Amino acid sequence: MKFAMIFPGQGIQRIDILFELSKSFPMIRNTFDEASNYINYNLWEYISKNHKNNLTNNKYTPALILTSSVSLYYIWKKKIKKNLIWWQVIV
Repeated sequence: MKFAMIFPGQGIQRIDILFELSKSFPMIRNTFDEASNYINYNLWEYISKNHKNNLTNNKYTPALILTSSVSLYYIWKKKIKKNLIWWQVIV
């Protein structure tokens, strides 16, 4: 059986669901820490302070979208390995 995952694009505006997920899945924060080290900017701190605001008009939006997508992929991959299918929709 083959699986596919579709990631959100530039239209993502709410990222606050990651805060709830990060309580159960530390890999989310780890992914943000890794990305932040790479670009030399603390993405987690930025979304912590601005998660209620529209994130589409920011120079860090592409990094936020990619990092969010990668962290969700890691969760999805971990769940698939446990023979569970997990879907998360970000609106």
